[in-house]
Amino acid sequence: MRKTHVNRTVARLVEVELRPLMDLADERAVRDAGRYAATSLELGGPHIQVALKLAVLGLDTLTVLRLGSPFSKARREPATAWWNTLRGYPGFAQLRQLVRTPAMLLFSERIHIDRRA
Repeated sequence: MRKTHVNRTVARLVEVELRPLMDLADERAVRDAGRYAATSLELGGPHIQVALKLAVLGLDTLTVLRLGSPFSKARREPATAWWNTLRGYPGFAQLRQLVRTPAMLLFSERIHIDRRA
């Protein structure tokens, strides 16, 4: 599995996860948080890389079966609804936590800086 595909999927997951918080920041903050999460996970050790690739492979396989395309390329509304269904299941809950943690760090920092300005 290519690194760029994993990064696109991570960025899409961040977008889906942070969408409810969009009234707190702009679209650029969400995009930056997605890039930051992808880069942070990319720099993680081999054990994180293997776990992330397996989780993305599982997510993409189920998404192709359900929606007809990989998660990173699926339309936003169906992908969001599908992720909201999956994110509570074992494996996907951990993927959510793994992706959301670095994204929320940057996102909350951006909100704090924007409010100070």
